[in-house]
Amino acid sequence: MKAIVFHNYGDPKEVIELVYDREIPKPRKNEVLVKIECASINAADRHIVQANYFIIRMVYGLFRPSKKKKILGMDIAGTVQLIG
Repeated sequence: MKAIVFHNYGDPKEVIELVYDREIPKPRKNEVLVKIECASINAADRHIVQANYFIIRMVYGLFRPSKKKKILGMDIAGTVQLIG
């Protein structure tokens, strides 16, 4: 799957990249797998990447984002493929 990810905090133009070889996740209990047709990066994603607020660093990782929380894109449109 393709994904928009970031590995460090900083200027969005420098740290955001498009990755083509991400593994498709398996949904756990009370989760769904959505086949995304369209996604976008919004202002919330920009704030997460810049990590200007301490609360963002507490949720995503103090010095760099945790491995599980590196994918951006909160606005999505698609169809449900699998229910966990």
